[in-house]
Amino acid sequence: MTESDRASERRARERQPTARDIQALLAFKPILCADDFVPIREWVGGGKEDGAVVIPYPEYDQAVRDFVDTIVKDGWMDSGYVPAQVEKLIESERAIERATLPQMRAMLTYFVRGERFCDGWWGHMIEKGYIGRILERLAELEGELDDGRGRSRR
Repeated sequence: MTESDRASERRARERQPTARDIQALLAFKPILCADDFVPIREWVGGGKEDGAVVIPYPEYDQAVRDFVDTIVKDGWMDSGYVPAQVEKLIESERAIERATLPQMRAMLTYFVRGERFCDGWWGHMIEKGYIGRILERLAELEGELDDGRGRSRR
């Protein structure tokens, strides 16, 4: 990794989400948190094909894919997150209720990256209410952000 790459990673880690970044994620809350929302449209594949085992994978609802894309493109990813620490945070409703913006970035990174290691991860995180609690906390934090003139938005 070059010095330029390290500097770029440092800047990304130090960047604080803005109210606009939070609002972009909160726009998904009514969809992802609806009682009748099903994040996985279907499981595709499975079985054997030409003698090779084909592992099934989820086909996500477009809203889930758009939510993930928003997390990634709006700079929420934290390359320095520690999965084991974030897992403990996510499993505690109380920890989510008190989470800081850097901790929220780590939780959203954990959510996005988890799909690489466990097919259906995004669906699990949504169905179990973790994403709903994260979005609720983000709504609280959004109201506390500086409005650019040194004042809280509340």
